[in-house]
This record gives sequence, structure tokens and C-alpha cells, in this order.
Amino acid sequence: MFARELLGIEAAVSRWARSEPDALITTLGDAGDARAQMINLGLVLGAFETTFGVHTWRNPKAAARRYLTQIAAWGYELSEIEQSVIHESDSVGD
Repeated sequence: MFARELLGIEAAVSRWARSEPDALITTLGDAGDARAQMINLGLVLGAFETTFGVHTWRNPKAAARRYLTQIAAWGYELSEIEQSVIHESDSVGD
């Protein structure tokens, strides 16, 4: 379900009720090597982000700072609240 949500793929229909192959399996099976790596990276990063909660923004930890710093280095534009995690973590020195 998590992979479907991140990839924008509709929920699975019971394998007994569907007449076509499962969309998630087709998407993953049709992906070339580079695309498959990007999908896997997206799933791993998305799963890590699910560990963040409201307290991440209120009480930033080093892991959140490292994560946000890295995705910013990869070109992701951080929101103001995400930037505050990096800056507050730097000033707190956790």
C-alpha cells in the first residue's frame, strides 16, 4: 500500500477479481535498471520520512538534520519548516 501511494498507483484489486495484471507489479517489472533504482530510493526515503512526526519540527534530532541536509544537496528545495530543522539542529548541537 505504501509503494502504491508513493507511486500514485491505485489500490490492488483482489487477484481473483482482476482481469489485468496488477499495476504495481507491471510498473516495477517494466522499469529499467536506472528507473528501478530511483523507485527503490524513493521508497526507502519515503519510508524514512514516515518516522518524522510533529515533534521532528519541534525537537529536531541529528538524523532528521542529516536526512534533510542530504536531500537538499541532491537538489530538493527545502520548505521553511524543513530549513528550520537544519538550522535549529545546528544551533542546539545535538
